[in-house]
Amino acid sequence: MNLRDELLRIRSERGTLSPATVLDDARPADSPLHNRFEWDDSIAGEKYRLGQAGELIRSVRVSFNTPTGVETVRQFVVSAPQTYSPIEEVVQDPIGRELLLRQFERDWLTFKGRYAHLREFIEAIRVELEEAS
Repeated sequence: MNLRDELLRIRSERGTLSPATVLDDARPADSPLHNRFEWDDSIAGEKYRLGQAGELIRSVRVSFNTPTGVETVRQFVVSAPQTYSPIEEVVQDPIGRELLLRQFERDWLTFKGRYAHLREFIEAIRVELEEAS
């Protein structure tokens, strides 16, 4: 079973992709995703399994060619609260792309706020930017 294809199937059949829809789809013992979850309630509860479902969604990567080489990114990105969509759809939709860029800005400001006090922070960013160009 290919995880990416299974997640796309769930999204197609259920109309949305979220940890809750993945977990619901995985409940039957014959589900291809069933064995990826801890079903023993003495070990893990529902919230833990929802976390496992979110990790599954975020683990799928897709690679594509760019002028500078091959880039690998997450296949599914948050498109609404607790809902994921394929990156290809999000970047092609003007509203989805704008929401993704706003999330990037929030993430960047959080990251910067967390580490800007370190002397090495600016130098590490500078090195990364030089390597990317």
